[in-house]
Amino acid sequence: MTSPSDRDPREVLLESTGMVTELLEALSGEPVDAERTRHEIVAAGADNLFNLDESHELLRRAALLRGRVTRTPYLYAESSVVCDRLPETICAQLQNTNTPLGRALVEHGLSFRRTLLSQARCRPMSSDEQLLTLIRKADANRSYLIVMEDVPAVAINEWFLPAALLASHSFRRI
Repeated sequence: MTSPSDRDPREVLLESTGMVTELLEALSGEPVDAERTRHEIVAAGADNLFNLDESHELLRRAALLRGRVTRTPYLYAESSVVCDRLPETICAQLQNTNTPLGRALVEHGLSFRRTLLSQARCRPMSSDEQLLTLIRKADANRSYLIVMEDVPAVAINEWFLPAALLASHSFRRI
């Protein structure tokens, strides 16, 4: 049997089922905050993961999760949110604050599950060259849907940046 310390740190990051913010806080030993890099309302488009009419509005967010003390970037995430499939208070919170999505769902006591997508979406929407350079160095990425009451409400793509893998290596040695 493989012990947790023998597992590939990438597997630990990719297979985590809890809130990614909590995972990063445990690995890094510091609080983690979301820094929004993009926030917009867009049309769903013809080829969307939610089975929506292509003109249906989605909230698109991109955020960099950083250590509060060190300002180290651990994860870049992009999400597409079907606001009318979530309580209004959560959508207002997502539109007006830097609260990480998972934290907002948990704070409101919502029950949800993740459904991993078989193929990660690999092209980030950022046009910031410095951020894209960091994302290209990502050690792992995953894409999944957040499903509530058997209906997909959020699509998320996450890139675990080099500092996340480094923190995972350090954590394994403790």
